[in-house]
Amino acid sequence: MTDSFDGPVRREEVGVLGLPESVRHHSIRGASLVDIDSGRLLTQESGRWTSRFVTRFLSFADFWIESTYVLAGGRAYGIWSDSKGLRASAPLIGSRRRFNDGTVERNGFLVVGTMNLGKSDFRNRLFFMNEISTRPVLDDGLGLSNGVVCVPTSGDLFF
Repeated sequence: MTDSFDGPVRREEVGVLGLPESVRHHSIRGASLVDIDSGRLLTQESGRWTSRFVTRFLSFADFWIESTYVLAGGRAYGIWSDSKGLRASAPLIGSRRRFNDGTVERNGFLVVGTMNLGKSDFRNRLFFMNEISTRPVLDDGLGLSNGVVCVPTSGDLFF
């Protein structure tokens, strides 16, 4: 299988990053990534990078609508916008775990995994969150979920 790429490739400077995660490209919005260590969301629009602190242990952010991001940080998930800041849930997982990577699937639901703060005990979970039920567990025997992807055309989930 071969893919073609017709755009220029260039190096982008985003500053010093401690632990980059959740790198995304948005056809409308540009690019984004989070830095877990600093809790920053970095976004690129019109070739310019912007960085802002969102929350401790920010581990996942995905563009949602207009200038809004769905995200997970620490033990909560929420919505971030430049105009309203962070609107976060109450803590949803125990104090010895944090949310890790996730994705927003084609119907707008959040799929996000957890990781424990020490050595993995293989009891990490993968959650499917929507406006009706905030914590249905898809799997609860994971070492670590990372690189969570949902295929838009089929709905297949990979983690």
